[in-house]
Amino acid sequence: MTYFKLSNYGQFTLVSILIAIFNFSNHSSYSQDELLVKRKGIYEFTKKPTIKKSGDNISISFTSKDYCDVTIAIEDSSGKIIRHLISGVLGKNSPAPLKKNSLSQTVVWNCKNDQGKYVLSYEDLTVRVSLGIKPMYEKDLYSNPKRRQGREAPVLKSTKEGVYVYDGGTGFDFVKLFSADGEYIKTIYPFPGNKIKDVKGLHILKRADGAMLPLKPTFMQQTFLTSGNYHGYTKRKKEFYYPKHVEIDDHHYGMYWYASSFLAVEGGKIALGMDYLNRFATDGTSGGMDIYGPPIAMTAAKSKFAKQNKIHQTVTPRSGALSPDGKTLYLAGYHFCKFGKASADIILPGSWHSYHAVYKMELKSDKKPKLFLGSPIYEKNGKDNNSFYVPAHVATDAKGNVYVSDHLNHRVQVYSSEGTFISTLKVPNPSQVVIEPYTQKIYAVSSMIYVEGRGSKAVRRKKVQAKITVFSSAPHFNNEKVLDLPNKFNKWVSPGMYRGNFGFPLSVAVLKNKGDINVWISREWTRENILTVRKGIKRTNIHIFTIKANKLILKDDFGKEIAKQNIMNKPAKYNRPRIYFNPKNKKLYLTEGRTNYQGKAFKQIREINPETGKTTVIPIPFDAEDMCFDHDGYIYLRNLEHVIRYDMSKKKWREVPWDYGNEAKSVHTSSSSDRKMTDSVSALKMTGSNGGWHHGGMYVALNGNIAVGCINSFKDTENRFPFTNFKGRSFAGRGGTPYIMVWNKYGKPLYVDFVPGLAANTYGVGLDTQDNIYLMSSGTRIYNQKKHHSNESGTLMKFPPKKGKILSTGKKVELKLDPENYLKRDYDISNPSFGNAWVIGSEWMYGGVGWSGKNGGLGCSCWNARFTMDYFNRSFAPEISRFSIAMLDSAGNLITRIGTYGNTDAQGPKSKAPVGGDEVGLMHGAYVAVHTDNRLFIADPANQKIISAKLGYHKEERLSLKQFQEKE
Repeated sequence: MTYFKLSNYGQFTLVSILIAIFNFSNHSSYSQDELLVKRKGIYEFTKKPTIKKSGDNISISFTSKDYCDVTIAIEDSSGKIIRHLISGVLGKNSPAPLKKNSLSQTVVWNCKNDQGKYVLSYEDLTVRVSLGIKPMYEKDLYSNPKRRQGREAPVLKSTKEGVYVYDGGTGFDFVKLFSADGEYIKTIYPFPGNKIKDVKGLHILKRADGAMLPLKPTFMQQTFLTSGNYHGYTKRKKEFYYPKHVEIDDHHYGMYWYASSFLAVEGGKIALGMDYLNRFATDGTSGGMDIYGPPIAMTAAKSKFAKQNKIHQTVTPRSGALSPDGKTLYLAGYHFCKFGKASADIILPGSWHSYHAVYKMELKSDKKPKLFLGSPIYEKNGKDNNSFYVPAHVATDAKGNVYVSDHLNHRVQVYSSEGTFISTLKVPNPSQVVIEPYTQKIYAVSSMIYVEGRGSKAVRRKKVQAKITVFSSAPHFNNEKVLDLPNKFNKWVSPGMYRGNFGFPLSVAVLKNKGDINVWISREWTRENILTVRKGIKRTNIHIFTIKANKLILKDDFGKEIAKQNIMNKPAKYNRPRIYFNPKNKKLYLTEGRTNYQGKAFKQIREINPETGKTTVIPIPFDAEDMCFDHDGYIYLRNLEHVIRYDMSKKKWREVPWDYGNEAKSVHTSSSSDRKMTDSVSALKMTGSNGGWHHGGMYVALNGNIAVGCINSFKDTENRFPFTNFKGRSFAGRGGTPYIMVWNKYGKPLYVDFVPGLAANTYGVGLDTQDNIYLMSSGTRIYNQKKHHSNESGTLMKFPPKKGKILSTGKKVELKLDPENYLKRDYDISNPSFGNAWVIGSEWMYGGVGWSGKNGGLGCSCWNARFTMDYFNRSFAPEISRFSIAMLDSAGNLITRIGTYGNTDAQGPKSKAPVGGDEVGLMHGAYVAVHTDNRLFIADPANQKIISAKLGYHKEERLSLKQFQEKE
């Protein structure tokens, strides 16, 4: 591997960042052959398929022109596969029953279906032999660009092109453009896939197959933006360092934060920023600028206590505006709050503090912003025309004049671009000023902020009637009217429920639309904690009003449109939109967490019809941690200790008991007051499973056997290993608490600890009819003593029954392996939880898949990914660091990759942002589901949608089996 730096960045702003996310050294010195596509690209028969019956067997013979992938299936008249015979790559590692190193193949079918029963009639059956699977983008599901992402008010900016919206939160960020009346136009960030090559400054990594792909350089590997939510980014210029005494919150490694607190758009340029500046163009490129700009924050003491005064924090701008030509950036709103704290999740409003100044800089420059107006001295305010008292917002008009919302001086100050005072507009508590692009009229927004001025506790919690005061354009500035905002944007919750990271709860844009003036308003959401969850949180979306006389008349509510589609009005908790496919009714199912305020269980599922896109919300019997389906369409729900099976084909669900199941009372997952419980007459009991949240997944094979990932966190002081119920299972080198249980279709345990020594986390399990286990471990793959370049990635593995074992060497291993017993070969995987490890008895491994925060030696695994399998035992595993899904056959051959980098506008060759190839554009495709040989579904929370890709083939031949039907 070769790492290319397109910009000379290098910075360690946090101690935790010292643990490198990507190991770039000497990657070119070794080969990662398992990561290369194994099939050849010629999909033709030199001898077309023939069939021959001999007794109870039917032989299927053919010859291909090259070593491509082949799939053989027996189908009924409807196209349903009744027997999945084989799918794999021809060549030296072909999966059985394919003959290795041969283009000529004969595969024997024993005339049984997938459940081992003889077929009774050949009348309507067909043999299908297919060469070269050909995934292709089909459609988006569960998608609407009007869906909100973050808790803060989406930042709105009106231009003649339309209204730009920045919406960021929980790790992902978006910049979108809408028309004046709310019609979606395009997404600028994430960058369009067909423009990414023109974004200057991105770091590019050459992959094992020669592909040149950009890196998402943050710890979470979720964004290219490094202005605010950049934990783990280590490539800044040396001069961009903040002083060592400035402490920057990592916001739980970037899981909870956003990239920007302002949005500035003019002259075809866009600026975002918090601690640092990011800049790019409205066409989706960087406009010739380096995307990564200089630091733009001020600093201040983190605490009022003397002993902690030496520790500082950044004070970031809450507002930005560009000059009409897009060359000069003005920054204001340098205020922050020293929050109080009542409990782990209840944050009380504290005292607000400010730099009462406006700064400016050249947008393309790497020099830090300089003072434009006001005082550079922390907390020094004033009332003269060159001073401010909480300058909350800055804007510019077409002439280049600069407007400053001087919040506690109750005025909007107007200056020339050189800083010459022009006029004062009297406005109560202005929090924002908006210049309508066509008329150039001024719309000054009054709203509430929690502020404590120096020595003035009276304004700590000041409730202001939210309103808009309209002034004529410069130079007249006549006060024309006052518009009261609707109650939804004027009523505020008590201090313990207010978040206020941006400082103000509203954002407003105004844009002329034919004969109307449209007013866009967004507001922040109430802080989510145990108090607000009990009372119910109302989460508003963007509203569009039109002005009639002196009133605002509602024209559109983005939230109502989302609700009509049954799309959740907030993102999946921890951005985990887990998806599952029901092969019986051919519907897709989605879970998004959200049970209790930690949100790691679910009480309802969303049923999505892949044909129509219709989404239906379905309640389930208890709050489950995970689920799956079998081939009969039964749904399996689990908590931490039990699995319960249901028939959901009718409105009232019916439990389907196992012969060897156990009665269970009050089955539930969450311990909070909003949990949902049920009783079971016959549930599977997981031996020793308890606590923890990342249990590893579950899967039902075609023969009805079920595999379930489990965790045991009980301590066994006698054996010094946390498997209380697993006496005798401890051994030197056993590295962790995960384990996998397998039951047969009757509920009888087959394997209690399938791969002894599993450590860290498992992110998906699979099972075939031969009881081979497939799993995605969080352990990072090692090749010739070097880790895969993505240190947070895991490894896909296949184990036959009773042969797998993992030996670990880390410090956290309870029973240490004597170095004299170390294996005389290189390690296979590594993870800080269990150290370097050997994988014994696996048939194959494949690295670079999934994501686990613990792999960095710190972090959190609440963000993760899942692989899945189809009924040909092909694995589909997210390769998050390279924007693709790896498709492997049962022998571990990489058949193909599905997807490449792209944003939500990648919707085929004629779309707004085509990406070529299979036209599947991905930013963070972390969760997958599959309808065998029909569709692959990819949940991409960074593009706010589920992608449906059709699974066709380059070449197919079908042969009727009717000739073998015996005449009566």
